[in-house]
Amino acid sequence: MYLTDHHILSNFQDVYSTHIHLDLNIDFENRVITGKATYDIIHVN
Repeated sequence: MYLTDHHILSNFQDVYSTHIHLDLNIDFENRVITGKATYDIIHVN
């Protein structure tokens, strides 16, 4: 069951994520984590 959000313009019900790839850099000395996430998604409709 999905609630209707009249302020969103995406069709999030029509896709799902198949894989998430994380590329992280951890700086222990400065206590900082930076990086990016890449999502693979499939359109189901």
